[in-house]
Amino acid sequence: MSLVYTRKAWDRVGESEVLTCIEEVYSRKGYLTKNFHREDRRHEKGIDLFCKKGDEQIAFAVKKKPGEEDIKQLRMFIDNTKNMRSIYVYVYPPTRPFEEVLNQVRDQLEIWHSAKLHDELLYNESVFYLCLYFSAHPIVESLTDACKIIYENRGSKYVPHKPDAEEVSILWLLKDNVVKMRSTLLQIHKRWAKSLMAKTQKLPDEFQGILNSVFSDLDIANEIAGDKMVSSFSELSSRYPSLLGLYWELARHRTEWDVFTHTLEKLPKDEVERYIVFKWVLPGLTSGTGGVMRGFYSSVSYILENLHRTAENLEDGIDWVFQDMRIGTH
Repeated sequence: MSLVYTRKAWDRVGESEVLTCIEEVYSRKGYLTKNFHREDRRHEKGIDLFCKKGDEQIAFAVKKKPGEEDIKQLRMFIDNTKNMRSIYVYVYPPTRPFEEVLNQVRDQLEIWHSAKLHDELLYNESVFYLCLYFSAHPIVESLTDACKIIYENRGSKYVPHKPDAEEVSILWLLKDNVVKMRSTLLQIHKRWAKSLMAKTQKLPDEFQGILNSVFSDLDIANEIAGDKMVSSFSELSSRYPSLLGLYWELARHRTEWDVFTHTLEKLPKDEVERYIVFKWVLPGLTSGTGGVMRGFYSSVSYILENLHRTAENLEDGIDWVFQDMRIGTH
């Protein structure tokens, strides 16, 4: 397990998402849960998430990076959870003043640092966290950057004309690099789907090993095509932005693309990247996927399928541009 991936994943989101992951796990285990961040901030008494099943009670307090200002909440949390299993969660190492106090009360609560949190969420098959973990891989950044470049050029007006040789050459190079990305991701998905979906027994001890191997394959795919693909989109943006304007206009009327593009057009700029990552490249956090992403094996297969789907959609958009320019795709 790489702390680089876990911390980069948490960089994308706030404490409420950490709570959502923990709540997802305990709800699946049959606990009744109350998320005070979402439901009742005024009465939390230092508790962010409360879980109850029968006579068992578990209380969580969560901070991404605890500081001196959080010491008061820590003491309140301990005071109000004396008859419960109390767990304090943090992602990044606390500041020295907070750590000094935490060391004094370690025997009064459990402490989950980022590695422990990762293990708990992974082995208990949090779909939400698995999507976050994959979002930290550079190949997701490459696919996201490509989509962002198209989005940023959506206002460039295309005027029909006879394309010159350089224009066609740049577009063909882009197509070639996207095909490399798409075909490599397809092979990765096919290979892993066959293995993952053949599993008849759940073996949590192998989860991290599978992730490590999958990420190694994705490393290769990104090395083959990631930077080249993004560079090709950047060059087209610099030299012929109107072709990306045409790309956007054609894509926004196509199935799958239509909801994505129309939603992006309405979003504040600071929400665009997150929407691309979690509603397009890794759509496991959207409604309607719960039946597909039930556990670790099916979720990893579904995520790999959608990485390929994103690259395939990028290639489709280029084909539509070629067709509209009436120069063909062959």
